[in-house]
Amino acid sequence: MKKHRGGRGSVGKALVEALEGRQLLSSVALEFAGGAGGVANTGFTGALGAQVGGKAALGGGKLLLTTTAGDLTRNNQDNALGVGVNATTDFRVQARLTSLPFAKNWQNGGIFVGTNQDNYVKLVVGYNGATTLQLGGEAGATFTSAALTNFSFAGVTKLDLRLVGTASTKRVVAQYRVNSDSEAAWVTLGQTTNPNVFSATARAGVVATNFGATPITVGYESFAMTDGATPPVPQPPPPVTPPKGTMAVGPVVNASRLAGNQVETEIAINPKNANNVVIVSQNQNGNNSYSLLISRSFDGGKTWATSALGSGQDKLSGSTPRVDPHLTFDGFGNLYVTYMVAASTSEIRVIVARSSDGGQTFAAQTAVGGQGLGIDYPIIATGPDATDPSKQAVWVAYTDTRARRIKIVAARSSGLGNLSGFSAQGTVSDAGGSFGTLAVGPQGQVVLGWQRSSGGQGPADIVVDVDADGLGAGKTWGVDRKVGSTNVGGFDYIPAQPNRSIDANVGVAFDRSNGPRGGRLYMVYSDEDGNESNDTDIKLRYSDNLGATWSSPIVVNDDNTTRSQFLPAIAVDQSSGNVALVWRDARNSPGNNTSELWGTVSIDGGASVRPNVRIGAMSNQAGANTAGVDDLDFGDYQGVAFANGRFIPVWADNSNSTGNNPNGGGSKLDLYTAVVTVG
Repeated sequence: MKKHRGGRGSVGKALVEALEGRQLLSSVALEFAGGAGGVANTGFTGALGAQVGGKAALGGGKLLLTTTAGDLTRNNQDNALGVGVNATTDFRVQARLTSLPFAKNWQNGGIFVGTNQDNYVKLVVGYNGATTLQLGGEAGATFTSAALTNFSFAGVTKLDLRLVGTASTKRVVAQYRVNSDSEAAWVTLGQTTNPNVFSATARAGVVATNFGATPITVGYESFAMTDGATPPVPQPPPPVTPPKGTMAVGPVVNASRLAGNQVETEIAINPKNANNVVIVSQNQNGNNSYSLLISRSFDGGKTWATSALGSGQDKLSGSTPRVDPHLTFDGFGNLYVTYMVAASTSEIRVIVARSSDGGQTFAAQTAVGGQGLGIDYPIIATGPDATDPSKQAVWVAYTDTRARRIKIVAARSSGLGNLSGFSAQGTVSDAGGSFGTLAVGPQGQVVLGWQRSSGGQGPADIVVDVDADGLGAGKTWGVDRKVGSTNVGGFDYIPAQPNRSIDANVGVAFDRSNGPRGGRLYMVYSDEDGNESNDTDIKLRYSDNLGATWSSPIVVNDDNTTRSQFLPAIAVDQSSGNVALVWRDARNSPGNNTSELWGTVSIDGGASVRPNVRIGAMSNQAGANTAGVDDLDFGDYQGVAFANGRFIPVWADNSNSTGNNPNGGGSKLDLYTAVVTVG
């Protein structure tokens, strides 16, 4: 690897003429599957250094790049084949090497990003007295080696190299992965700060050199680049025939079996033990929601045990409501429940209760306090810590009703039973909004979605914002990005939910699997076919660039009626990348005023969904309501969890189809579940 340089040389002219007038895309992916051919068939559009002529070829499904001899009198970034990258935004550059022919000093191959051969960052594998990996680069023609480590080639058949740039900090992180397609297999080599690289005129690509040594041929199987530039609006996809398969709905089980209403509920599956399933809900069992209901299963949802979560854990008054509960597991198997509760007549707090025994016991701490009474709708998500993959990040967002902004705090966990304190609040939204949704990506990126213009019966905008740095030093959120519009407002009254009303129930979820669509972001929401028609539908979209652009929406419900579908929930099976969706559905209600639970899956990345299946029996919110006491109808939300080919929804139900609702049929709401097996 180059650790010194001779006299300066000028930047060589472009390797080949541009293949076409190419607009900078938000992503470029090159698979070198062609047969024999020259550089013009590779997809690269220029070189960082001098022209290399016939030194590049395609063969055997690889780009074969032969190094030049090099010399000690001029800069030697020849063979650096590249494409344009808008490095004023966050970017990622990645390539797979399938041959490592490095045996003499200065022989190396890898990837780069930069504006010219005096200003670049590169990550290379090669020989430097031993076989090594090196992160280095130049700023103003001064070379710096940021990281250098010995690296054995033994048994290596596939080596992936990746550079991840964060525009706000001008930092580039180098990572590598050996013989794997798993996101969890990435290892961080080091990082470097080089402001000269972050330019709209930068290039990114592959490089192979042999500075003063014997030429070699390096094989590249693939190359990919993504940045935050805005690409052309995608064309609507052609009609897709849903993949065939089965969805077997198991027995419906009453998971609460309590008097009074249990509503506003979510469910989570322990990633360390798929038989451990936990539900949380608001509990109006004669105590005005003074405690939350926890229902837990250790046999995959066949049987359930219940307990209360409240003053015994958060040490606040036992006669004040605890509402808006949400829950999730982290990668260590810690369970987190967030909710809000009044600490006094002048302060509402957001609490996070943590369990390390599958929901049997909890310890609570304050995530947000000292903010007065202007707090609403806390939500929670967990995922990898972007700064340290060995840790998990815990994110809690909420609506500041005084400032009309979405705000967020975060904490770290380093293992089972461990959670740090929460950070100070950060503001996410640039304008007003509410009813948030939160997801963490495979590299610790955080996406927050919400509904803007959320008052009234619509229309309203659906918006997302992204912190690609996660808990990194930047901790920066970008400009709010409008995904689209919906005719379902923040308080949209429909016959099946006439008291509480509905909102769009925007939900986001990442595919963090090792499948072909790993990193894809999904969004579900409600829309209305004609404002105030009550013909609400469930829609699904996806994004492969952290929400910069989205696919055209598809309608999830397959009914041939003008009745209401509402309260959607989404989950991704991280073992396969398949997507589960459930919702309340009035298709079989003659008056459009009662509803069942329905669901489906997408196994093709959101291009289509399978035919819908009915999961829960008909319920009637009217029998559950007592004006001024518990008139939440079916509540603001319900949940679904998905793991190992089985999704488990939870919903409020007063059908008494199981025969064990203490209030009988048509009265108060219990929590029902069922296991749906995807074949």
